[in-house]
Amino acid sequence: MRYQANNFTIETPDDWQDRSIITFVALSSPNEFAPNIVITREAVDIEMSVEEYAYRQFDIAQKEVAGLKILEQKNTTLSGRPVVEIIQRLSAHGLNLQQLQTFVLMDAEICVITCTATVGNFNQYLPRFRNILNSFQINH
Repeated sequence: MRYQANNFTIETPDDWQDRSIITFVALSSPNEFAPNIVITREAVDIEMSVEEYAYRQFDIAQKEVAGLKILEQKNTTLSGRPVVEIIQRLSAHGLNLQQLQTFVLMDAEICVITCTATVGNFNQYLPRFRNILNSFQINH
């Protein structure tokens, strides 16, 4: 498999899976938490719905992250696909964080787009996060 991104190319055996993680970070001062977007993908059983996947992931995260709390969840669409959107809060490394997590079903893959900022800055960055999410397109 040939993978090309960000001015580099790498070749892997055909039986390897691409589970790359893509991270985008807003500019911030060196001593502040940088708002960011992390995109991951995972192959899933074709029978699994995006709702089943999202709730399974949240159950796992609740066991691993003390104090994780869902503030809002809804089913909607993105790029014409069904998605589950969750807004949640958690504490990590002494920071109170808020996330907008979007789960997108793409055939036999789930794409998870996680937008993170501190609780104090989240509402300021939410319009930017939404603009970036709305630019998401699935290319076949």
